[in-house]
Amino acid sequence: MGKKRIKNIWCCKRSKCASLSTVTAREADIEFKSSLERNFMYLNIENSNQKCLIDSGATISCISQHLLRQLKPQADIQRSSIFSGVGVCGEVHPVLGKTILEIRFGEHKILQNFHIFETLHSKILLGLDFLVTHKVNLDFGKMTISVPNVTVKDSATLKGKENMVSTVTVPTFIDDNVQIAMATTVDLVEIQPQSEIIIPVHVGKFKHGTTVILEPKGNLSIEHQGSRREDNFYSVKRHSFIQTYESYKFNSLHSKKD
Repeated sequence: MGKKRIKNIWCCKRSKCASLSTVTAREADIEFKSSLERNFMYLNIENSNQKCLIDSGATISCISQHLLRQLKPQADIQRSSIFSGVGVCGEVHPVLGKTILEIRFGEHKILQNFHIFETLHSKILLGLDFLVTHKVNLDFGKMTISVPNVTVKDSATLKGKENMVSTVTVPTFIDDNVQIAMATTVDLVEIQPQSEIIIPVHVGKFKHGTTVILEPKGNLSIEHQGSRREDNFYSVKRHSFIQTYESYKFNSLHSKKD
């Protein structure tokens, strides 16, 4: 990912970052970095169904200024003690203020503090402040989050709320845009025992330079001593955070058979 230096600070050249707010030269007061690409869920926020990122890597819960204007045009915006934050690409964003929004889980509701930024990669995210305060459980096996039945403190007013939330489980968002294809070796490949090589592969479904993840199939076959030739296949998944390479290559390591 290319970077250029502007006014003694780093600015990411990615198109998403280019549309973000002006980068400031001051040191950030707090860091928030999104690391879970598919950890999304739909929540009722201010009576509107919104796709929300559940981000344990973010210290605070955040919302974009544009979305806040849509959800609650007359929101009471207060001054925040946090003045800026570091985004996913290291860019620094000024905090415009903070506000309280209502989140509903069925019949139950939570009042949550959100810090306001001009633009975010995810328009709204619930950070560690929400997860810790409400003792949220994340189950990646079932792809759900659960809010346990405990006496919790409202994260906005810090006042005790008896039975405010009774064990509510919400499914996380499943990305239907994930594409899967097969990768084949360009030529016949022979791998010696106890060795490691780079194998060029071809993926017909994706354009050259597309970011992908390569995963070996469970029944991957390997040629031994020229006995017979079988195509070696690799399962390929398109993913956004793996670095793009100029060609598809795969490191393979196997041990000697008895």
